Amino acid sequence: MHIRVYVLFSLAMILAVSLIMGCITLPFFGQSPQETPKPASGFTSMNIPYESPSYNNFDDALLDIAGVELADNTSTNAIVSPEKEVLYISGRGLDSSGNASTWIFAVRHANSTFIVTYNRNGRSIVNWPAGFSGPVILTDQIIRPRELMDRNRALIFGNWSANETFSQDLVLEDGNYTFTQSRQGASRNLIFNAVTGVLISSHE
Repeated sequence: MHIRVYVLFSLAMILAVSLIMGCITLPFFGQSPQETPKPASGFTSMNIPYESPSYNNFDDALLDIAGVELADNTSTNAIVSPEKEVLYISGRGLDSSGNASTWIFAVRHANSTFIVTYNRNGRSIVNWPAGFSGPVILTDQIIRPRELMDRNRALIFGNWSANETFSQDLVLEDGNYTFTQSRQGASRNLIFNAVTGVLISSHE
């Protein structure tokens, strides 16, 4: 009789403890998972991680510009539009495959001009009130830097030995590519037609 009462008492205690624990733990497990906060949108200078996409690549940078948000300082809303006009392109620190450590684009949109820069820190956008003169660069008609270098490899690299160290920059404006190569205080300029890739002139 005493044993039976003891067993029933023990079971009642276990049930009571279980109910108490259930009251404590059930609300915790019943909470809905928190959503990851979304970053605020809007225009200022902005940075995108360099690893994704690889902004040292000319085509990746152009593709990003096509969808980038641009807004001047007087606008409250950023505008995404395909009607962007590229007026100037500069590549700094080009390697032999046509990639650059820095790409700089002057882009006109909605009567405002912006300087869009890509480098290892990502993308930055700056309003440029001074504007840019010169014709619009039709990016769907120009030869890409990589293809230009492949076609003219002998002209571009023929005067350099494999062991020489030199820097190479590129500017695209007024329908022409201008390569500037520098080594030990000396420099050389090569000017190519941006559509055909044909050499126009060379200056030591």
